[in-house]
Amino acid sequence: MHVIILAGGFATRLRPLTLTRPKALLPVLDRPLVDWILEESVRSGAKRVTLALYHMHDRILGHVLSRWGDDVLIDHYVEHAPLGDAGPLREIGERLGIDYPVVVIYGDIFSSISIRNIYSYHKAKGGIATIAITKTSDVRRFGAVDIDSDNRVRGFIEKPPIETPGYINAGVYVFSEEAIKHIEVGKKQGIGRDLMPRLLKKGDVYAYIHSGVWNDIGMPEDYIKANLDALSMVSGDSMYISPKAFIKGNVETNPPLYIGDGVSIDDGASIGYGSIIMKGAKIGKGSLIIGSLVMERAIIEQSAIIINSIVGEGSYIGRWTRVSKKCIVGDGVYLGDTACLGEGTIVLPYKDLGTVDLCNETGKVIL
Repeated sequence: MHVIILAGGFATRLRPLTLTRPKALLPVLDRPLVDWILEESVRSGAKRVTLALYHMHDRILGHVLSRWGDDVLIDHYVEHAPLGDAGPLREIGERLGIDYPVVVIYGDIFSSISIRNIYSYHKAKGGIATIAITKTSDVRRFGAVDIDSDNRVRGFIEKPPIETPGYINAGVYVFSEEAIKHIEVGKKQGIGRDLMPRLLKKGDVYAYIHSGVWNDIGMPEDYIKANLDALSMVSGDSMYISPKAFIKGNVETNPPLYIGDGVSIDDGASIGYGSIIMKGAKIGKGSLIIGSLVMERAIIEQSAIIINSIVGEGSYIGRWTRVSKKCIVGDGVYLGDTACLGEGTIVLPYKDLGTVDLCNETGKVIL
């Protein structure tokens, strides 16, 4: 089995987190997102994995080779200019060769889709291509996939103006050699926008219906949800506290909650209700963290409050500081004692904000 992982995007909607790392290396329960995809690929029998890269390609390639190079054959293609999600597939075919049928996966998808099962389904159906789909209560953000009673794809429906339930593209495909030939060489093209309409005119495209965990990590709230879904996959009670964590005194913990290796939490802290505390973070006495993601080595000092927000790697949140809902604090940010961020504040990496008071401001971006 040959798997191609599309991991070349800029991930602009996840900035500032993706200013300091590519999206494929965003940690999900302290493991890079791409590792979850590669683990499933290897488990499903992949003998070769090709990375389609562009933005921060050297960091992704370096990690994958060091972590997975002994487990599966790894090769890669780096785009010289952005080619969309379809363009790189033809380039890989021309330059590196493809072993068909080939599985193609978006590198920003976190899901429980079985690659082995969709691969077998594709071969059993015998179509020109197979697309994984999943059901959602509202397709407006993604557009919908229309299928018949035999799961043949009839078409793709543009994003409707009102809330509409239906099936959406889940970002995993299996393509025959004939399918890849319908991608033009050297031209920026999309799988959904350009390739799929061509394939529907040439042969049968089948839908593989997935009903388990699925997340498109395109927005900050998606990133938090992916971590919580990962927690539900690895822990039946939605609570994991590493045996290598240091819990001091009386700490209130409420699920869903993940506490990673080396995390230190002082007496009187209250944490949970959908929180992810990644390895090496330090949580001070009497602090309150609800529905938030605190990344590796971040420090949350005494009596700080973090609500439904993300605190980047190595950032410092001072005593009695408040981070309001939907804030994103980039890596290496310093917030001094008694500082306050209003709802929706975004702070770019490595900013020293001192004791800034933005409590009454919303949606502010600090460059």
